Amino acid sequence: MFRSSMLNVLLALALVVSALALVTTQYRARKAFVGLEIARGQADDLVARQRRLEADLARAAQPAMIDKKARKVLDMESLPAERTLYLTLRAGEGAARLAELDAARLRAGDGGGR
Repeated sequence: MFRSSMLNVLLALALVVSALALVTTQYRARKAFVGLEIARGQADDLVARQRRLEADLARAAQPAMIDKKARKVLDMESLPAERTLYLTLRAGEGAARLAELDAARLRAGDGGGR
């Protein structure tokens, strides 16, 4: 009789311990699942943000947008045709010819001489 009651107590104790372990395991699994869902939501948000940023970048890189920003933000304007200088250089002229043209331009700006 004593042995069977002792066995019943041990079995009851084992049942309580296993029930507590089961509850703890379920709690941890639920907590991990919630964390996973939060991480998935953040990943989706980041993907959407990346797509928006890529679209903004593509829009900002268009020549019309660059021109608009240059005119409004930087107060720039297009040069008139009379202020545009076109250079045609043959192979080999290079930097020496550019220096000559630059010097001539500076002299013209100074009144033609020093």
